[in-house]
Amino acid sequence: MAYTYHGTRNLVTAPGRSVQTFPSGLVRVERTYICRRGDESRYRSELAVGNLLPDDEGTPAIDGLYIYPDPQEQTREDGFTEFRVTAYGRTNTTGNIERLGVIERLTGGSGTKHFDYLYENYIFTRVLPSNVSLAQIFEPPQINVVTETQPSADIASFTQYDGPINLGYFGYRRIISASAQAFVISEQPFLQGGYSGTTFSLYSVAKGIFYVNHTTKNFGSFSEYVISYNQDVPRQLEDLSTINFLPAA
Repeated sequence: MAYTYHGTRNLVTAPGRSVQTFPSGLVRVERTYICRRGDESRYRSELAVGNLLPDDEGTPAIDGLYIYPDPQEQTREDGFTEFRVTAYGRTNTTGNIERLGVIERLTGGSGTKHFDYLYENYIFTRVLPSNVSLAQIFEPPQINVVTETQPSADIASFTQYDGPINLGYFGYRRIISASAQAFVISEQPFLQGGYSGTTFSLYSVAKGIFYVNHTTKNFGSFSEYVISYNQDVPRQLEDLSTINFLPAA
């Protein structure tokens, strides 16, 4: 059946608008546009990948909705051509942080449990323009880093120091930098051959988070980045030492 159309030759925006948002800040909007059959070539360039979604308010995106991928084009039996168009943008620049709790158990050379170190690793998902530099991708998020220590009940004393600080005794020094903290553990006094003494262990751990890896999904003008950051785990610097690692000048 043939149709005669007497209306506008402009691209017409069909009613209805589908919006889907994601935790990363990515937003996807789907719209349908209609034109007279024979006018398709006039609008293919307007609906090309990378262009702003036409005749749209742009919400909830903060800096535009850009077409991706190529529209789906369908010739209808009623004499019209239909373009089904998808566009992507972002709703924020802060992204989303997923916290993964971890417990690390630290033991001394004698097999004594010194303490449990509770910390978090992070998965940071964010949306950035696809042409950003690597430096912008790797820029660490503003995270309230959380750690906790739980000393063993068998430990005589447990002391935490924030760097920068020198710890040592009689000229022997361990330098703890400003970006680290230290833990000094003294085990229970023991008796051996009539000798009573206490042994000490020293641990150090870096503050903050460090980049591990990332994956990227491209959505045309914007890309979604999933970036993993970990915290450091305490490392034992001294074990079963007879030196008490006290602050020293």
